[in-house]
Amino acid sequence: MSKKTIIILSLLIVAVGIGAIAFINFSVAKRPVNEISLDSSGAKETVKADKNSNLGFERTGKITFIGEKIGDSVSEGEVLAKIDSADILAQYNQARAGVLVAQGDLAALQNLLKIEKLKLKAKGLSFNDKKIQKKQIDSVENNIISQEARVLQAQDNAKNASAQLDKNAIIAPFAGIITRLDIALGEVVNPNVSIITIQALQ
Repeated sequence: MSKKTIIILSLLIVAVGIGAIAFINFSVAKRPVNEISLDSSGAKETVKADKNSNLGFERTGKITFIGEKIGDSVSEGEVLAKIDSADILAQYNQARAGVLVAQGDLAALQNLLKIEKLKLKAKGLSFNDKKIQKKQIDSVENNIISQEARVLQAQDNAKNASAQLDKNAIIAPFAGIITRLDIALGEVVNPNVSIITIQALQ
């Protein structure tokens, strides 16, 4: 084999090697990043990324509580922030009181029905008296049906008020790390605006 042939083959091998290295580096560069780096108390740590969630309030209000800061770990179900809930809390308490009143009225009607039925069983009642007493029982039973509907309505009102009260807090949907926190105590936030981001961990 001539020197010229050996040189050419050597150059081809080098060229192929360089091409393979470039291809590998390109492939690695194009691979989806599966890590995030966070600065926590001045220390940089790298964690595996799984999913993230952007969170906000569903109603307008003033920030009264912030549970954690950027870089902090949170647990699933942890309260991350709250807004002023005085008005909604008053509505909820009023709705709960409405349930108790409606249930009390229902219990009173049910007791009245028992009394009216006992009267019907009393001895010495004439046919007309029994007829009148049965009408009285029918009237009380109809009132009970109406009152049961009022109890259900009161319970629905309380449930709706409770749901509104839940909107006054941002809850962590899963365990992870806070990577964004765009709020401050006393700040008024708008509804449906993302202000907190949580990055879940594998």
